Amino acid sequence: MNISPRTDRFVCLASLAFLLASGVAQAQSLTTLAGHWSGVNFDTPAQLVLDKNAQGQVINVPSRQNFAVVNNQLDIAANGSFSGTTGGNAIAGTAAVGGQGVVTFTLPGQPVISLRANQSQDFLAAADAPENSHEMLLLVRSPAVLAVADLAGQWNMLQFQTPAELVQVQQPGGLVTDVQGGGSFETFTGTMTVNASGTISGTLGDAFNGTLAVTGPGQLTATVTTTSGTFPLTFHVNAGKNLMLTVNRELTQVDNFQEVIMIVRSPANVATAADLQGPWKINNLATPSGITLVRDNQGVVTDISERNSFEVGQQTLTAGNDRFFTALLDQPATGVFTIGSQGAVDVTLTNRLGHVSAVNFKLNAAKDTLLAISSTEGNEIIALTKAPAVPGAAQDHGLLTFGSGVVWAAGTGRKLQISTQLPGGWTDLTVTTGQHEFTPTLGPTEAKFFRVTE
Repeated sequence: MNISPRTDRFVCLASLAFLLASGVAQAQSLTTLAGHWSGVNFDTPAQLVLDKNAQGQVINVPSRQNFAVVNNQLDIAANGSFSGTTGGNAIAGTAAVGGQGVVTFTLPGQPVISLRANQSQDFLAAADAPENSHEMLLLVRSPAVLAVADLAGQWNMLQFQTPAELVQVQQPGGLVTDVQGGGSFETFTGTMTVNASGTISGTLGDAFNGTLAVTGPGQLTATVTTTSGTFPLTFHVNAGKNLMLTVNRELTQVDNFQEVIMIVRSPANVATAADLQGPWKINNLATPSGITLVRDNQGVVTDISERNSFEVGQQTLTAGNDRFFTALLDQPATGVFTIGSQGAVDVTLTNRLGHVSAVNFKLNAAKDTLLAISSTEGNEIIALTKAPAVPGAAQDHGLLTFGSGVVWAAGTGRKLQISTQLPGGWTDLTVTTGQHEFTPTLGPTEAKFFRVTE
């Protein structure tokens, strides 16, 4: 493969067939990730498994307790070795760079965890699928020094909630007649104001006020008062002091929920298309927005309609200088960023089948992390991280086949090249300079290869 400087992967169009190949990407150094990290795990079942008798009646929902939240502490050395705790249990392993914006964690006897780093390299996200569970892992690199006055300003809040567990009700003989807790699948968004003194106020479902106090490396305790009472929350803060994370769990006769709260500091200035240009990595975890029980004429549960509505995934997105982007999701897609004020960024996607979806994200002050809570098709938590810059010649400009043509992320001076026979014969399509799409004319047996260069 003959790749000239600053070129993309290439695609081949032969009637409706295509070939996709990618250039090698270099990534950030482990030394930039060295330091103290803390964060959270948010776990759900991979699905609601149903044990049934011969009559098709449910006698047990064994995965009903596969919900969990965990706090993590981690110290990463410049050589990649790390140690710390997860849920209070000691862990040790090795971190490695796995590609552009990709970091892997290897722990003895466990599958490798693949995380995505933002450009500041102070936030890591991983949507993972350990045995019988789905997991969203969110970590922040702690600041060297932290004072509550450093956090003064306007923040956006996102809350994602599920049951702490699903509670099954059984009649004598073990037949399940009810599964309780489905009302706890909820999402909330809101805002918060932090004053230099450490006092806070805002809304997240309900109005609240309170105080912040530094309690450890990169950690805050928030004492929060709402109409329901006063309670403490422990937040993890990133080095850029523009992201805060916490988890909480309650399982009592009154409450049954677990939640992750992500707080994003708004940019000082409205973002531009240039701020969002480049490659982004996507992590998402989805759950149903509730559960529907199917019962027989004896009132015994025979099915849960949403039992397979738990999802987790990692994808990619590449944005151009005109807010247009291409994405590799469950299938290729294109879309556009619509930039608002106070960190709001609407992301509109169109997949190859013509399905359109839109999600409102919140951008952090460093403009390299987009976080969202969606409740349009079930509930979903989504983390987009702008990948660190790639040194060297090979660049990913998001070149994809889409419909009857090709699309890519536009850039100043960026253009499409065409070849009818590899490895050489590349010719500039100057008409595509600064554009993001092109529809070629193809004969019935003609093959054409495309790549992007600048």
